[in-house]
Amino acid sequence: MLSIDADEIVTAELKAEIMQAMQTNDINGFEIPRLSNYCGRQMRHGGWFPDYVLRLFRRECGQFTNDVVHERIIVQGKISRLNTHFLHDAFVDFEEVLHKVNTYSSLGAKLLYEKGVRSSLPKAIMKGLWTFIRTYFLKAAFLDGQQGLMLAISNAKARIINMLIVGITTLKNHAKMKLISVIVTTYNWAEALRHCLLSLYAQTDTQFEIIIADDGSRLKIWL
Repeated sequence: MLSIDADEIVTAELKAEIMQAMQTNDINGFEIPRLSNYCGRQMRHGGWFPDYVLRLFRRECGQFTNDVVHERIIVQGKISRLNTHFLHDAFVDFEEVLHKVNTYSSLGAKLLYEKGVRSSLPKAIMKGLWTFIRTYFLKAAFLDGQQGLMLAISNAKARIINMLIVGITTLKNHAKMKLISVIVTTYNWAEALRHCLLSLYAQTDTQFEIIIADDGSRLKIWL
């Protein structure tokens, strides 16, 4: 089975290699390199090439994941790679890039939060800055000219928005947490009560209330 998106093109050269690969009996899946067009330029840097994706597999050995964003194919058994790439018309212009960033940010943030990722404003800014440096310099997007810079900027923006949404979700859920009630029972234990309350006040999590239940103390225990 060959799985491709509507914006992907199988070339004649790739078709020939796929037909040859289908004759093998010991390999259940093949990763195919993808050459993407980004705002009028075929991107060969910035982490966009060869961009191997698993798209060719035996029907009885593979299945799609249920991921909300960018579902994947999982194959049981041996996996190999093809040499010929297929073409991918990723984005026509920068407006389309920003639209997709805005569309997928909330979904991506939800997945991150469900995986236990937490964030804040400083963390979101640092993550965005690191994403730009990694894309533009470490992965050499600058070699793809203006489009390389646009790619680095859009990746950084997507990361910042992503982590900001995670941070906002963290704060909202923290505020919704039910207040914990700590019940302290006492009877003529002034000093013990004092140490108990001091230990409670020293807690870093302040989402709790203290209820003191005095069982008719004869001594003056309120300090």
